[in-house]
Amino acid sequence: QVVSVRDPSSERAAYAMAVQAGSWDDPVELPGLAHFCEHMLFLGTDKFPEASGYDNFANAYGGEVNAFTEPEMTVYFTELSQNGLDGGLDRFGDLFRAPRFNRSFVDKEVHAIDSE
Repeated sequence: QVVSVRDPSSERAAYAMAVQAGSWDDPVELPGLAHFCEHMLFLGTDKFPEASGYDNFANAYGGEVNAFTEPEMTVYFTELSQNGLDGGLDRFGDLFRAPRFNRSFVDKEVHAIDSE
């Protein structure tokens, strides 16, 4: 299900994706897997491979990126200026189409999750 509301008079734009997979879906042998995937998803895509590229793009348009993992879902969201909406949506969609899940970030993200 997609809901789209566009107000050209607004200075800000926001979008989100709720994925129906959360911590209750973690395999017993891999606790924290959904939260780990939440972190890894933001670290580059095939089309936009730079690990900090999505954050940098949102920041350049005065925005912020965040996500959270709940028991039954994981939600990813972004807020930025209206001028960055089209580029942001292109990048956001690619997070779900072609994430890199680069092995070089695994230890760093496992540590980040353990710290949360």
